[in-house]
Amino acid sequence: MMYNLGSFYPNYVPRKNNGMVFRSEHKTLVEIVKSSLESGHTVQADSRGKRSYWIQIGNVPEIRRSLRRLGMKNSKKERVFPKKINGELGRDLVRGFYDASGRVSVTNKYAIKVAFQFEGTKFLHGLSKFLEEHVGVERKYPYDGRTLMYSHADSWKIYRFMYGNLGFIKEKGMYLPEKKGAFPKRKRIPPLSEKRKIATYRKMESASKMLNDADPKKVAKKLGYGTVNSFYRAFYRHFGYGMREFYSQKGRL
Repeated sequence: MMYNLGSFYPNYVPRKNNGMVFRSEHKTLVEIVKSSLESGHTVQADSRGKRSYWIQIGNVPEIRRSLRRLGMKNSKKERVFPKKINGELGRDLVRGFYDASGRVSVTNKYAIKVAFQFEGTKFLHGLSKFLEEHVGVERKYPYDGRTLMYSHADSWKIYRFMYGNLGFIKEKGMYLPEKKGAFPKRKRIPPLSEKRKIATYRKMESASKMLNDADPKKVAKKLGYGTVNSFYRAFYRHFGYGMREFYSQKGRL
């Protein structure tokens, strides 16, 4: 099941004697994995004061071999996104990975960001390439070593991709309702007038050049923004990403 595979990348821990542990902060996700593996093991709560749940299964060499073939190396940093995954299979895999390690944040009254966090940079690069090819997102790489974050427009593309077959995944129990519910009810961003569009475009094009040499506060003041936060909002609305991502991209050039 591709949904399980997606959730395994950040949560699978190999053990001796061909055993394995699956650990997650979401008890329901552990129970989904337990059910799909037809395991009789009890879901355990972490006794170290951490908010997580886990199951441990011993002597499953065939599962371990299958996981290795799909890029599941022992080290999380070496895990890679599986090759030759089509859109339909990838839909479940991405949703499983999102349920395991993704999050949604509301950045202002209207805009949202989807972020995938994982220490496996190789996997994140493969995921970003897959989403670019099959979902049409614009981001082409993780903006730091552990996070792949998407703009408002890209986030809704990912949402539609993951939940496009909602009736089926509800029937099969292949999602976490609370993770889907983290997406707010979609609100339409009020359109700008043509005059404001032109003015904002000119300001933002100037800003992208001025920020190479000037502090954002100085740029905001020079462009006529009352506060630096209003400048940040306009910048994000125009480019689809914020200051940190802007400077991160500059550092890669």
